[in-house]
Amino acid sequence: MEKQQLDALDRDIVSMLGQDGQLSVNQMAEQAGVTGPTVRTHMKNLIAKGVLRVMGLVNPFRTKGFTLALVGLTVQDHTELDAKLDQIAALERVQWAAVVTGGFDILVEVLLSDEIADLYHFINKDLSQVGGVRSSETFVVMQARNKWVAMPKQTGIQGRGQ
Repeated sequence: MEKQQLDALDRDIVSMLGQDGQLSVNQMAEQAGVTGPTVRTHMKNLIAKGVLRVMGLVNPFRTKGFTLALVGLTVQDHTELDAKLDQIAALERVQWAAVVTGGFDILVEVLLSDEIADLYHFINKDLSQVGGVRSSETFVVMQARNKWVAMPKQTGIQGRGQ
């Protein structure tokens, strides 16, 4: 997907929503010195181009029942890196996945239940379905700042009906 160039109003809209996701279109228009329909058009374009996504987020460190982990992966075949990234990013618990430099090929952030069995299931079941992973190293996040995640409909073993 091609990266999009943001104009000054686009950046203002994204910044305002980043500070307060509950701002109305009219409030943003007033702050930016433009009309409501102008802001609405810019927002629709940003959303359509995959630049902006407006959603509710939670702080997993202030919410009981969640564990956040980072998983560093090394893949067997680097020619399939993009395909592996897409497969991993589509897994239920994955917040984000990225191809990175350094000791790993892919870094993954996962939101899990507080049960260690959920981490075990992700590593040994979910990732094994992707295949082509040579090795993994897991880092449980004990504390973080400025961390907000999308709340899944259901998380963990209980959510899978097991």
